[in-house]
Amino acid sequence: MSEKCAWCDTLLPAVRRSSMRFCDKHCAAAHQQQKWRTRNPKSALGALLAGGVAEVNEMRVAIDLLQRGFEVYRAAFQGMPCDMLVRRTEWDHNQVWRVEVTTGNRTVAGSIVHPDRSKAQFDVLAVVLADGEIMYKPDIGEEQVLQ
Repeated sequence: MSEKCAWCDTLLPAVRRSSMRFCDKHCAAAHQQQKWRTRNPKSALGALLAGGVAEVNEMRVAIDLLQRGFEVYRAAFQGMPCDMLVRRTEWDHNQVWRVEVTTGNRTVAGSIVHPDRSKAQFDVLAVVLADGEIMYKPDIGEEQVLQ
């Protein structure tokens, strides 16, 4: 192990050098926060109000779904049970799916966290990450998932 704190370069106590990486809990927390920020970079949207970010993320999902061949119908008002309805006519199912959009973040460990939503309100959850990546639960890339 190093003789100095991995965050602030303070000399570590000789007694505990072999087991310590940081001089105190504040340096350890600062290191974890930096790792989190590296995995969740601020976007140009960071300056917008939360409602503005939500609107932009809904548009990102709508564009992504349109590019995947879905018909997209967005809710006219905030507070509706879901953010949009989608349909894919080429599958000839005439079935409509309810899509809810939420913002997510990647943890230091790499897993995705997002607010809980009532599954009774949607069929597909679209999670938009800070870097613009969109993850669908269940994955909409496969026809059998949406049947």
